[in-house]
Amino acid sequence: MIWIVVELAIIREFSFLHPVMFGAGLMIAAASVAWGWPTFAGWRASR
Repeated sequence: MIWIVVELAIIREFSFLHPVMFGAGLMIAAASVAWGWPTFAGWRASR
């Protein structure tokens, strides 16, 4: 997602794939947080 923002800042041309790929990255990031949260919570509890 950071790369898409940087790319838009550099090339200053907009494609319909930019929001599509940003949305896909956002969905993956949200899923990874939801999936990894129990592991993080277990790690914090063990400290």
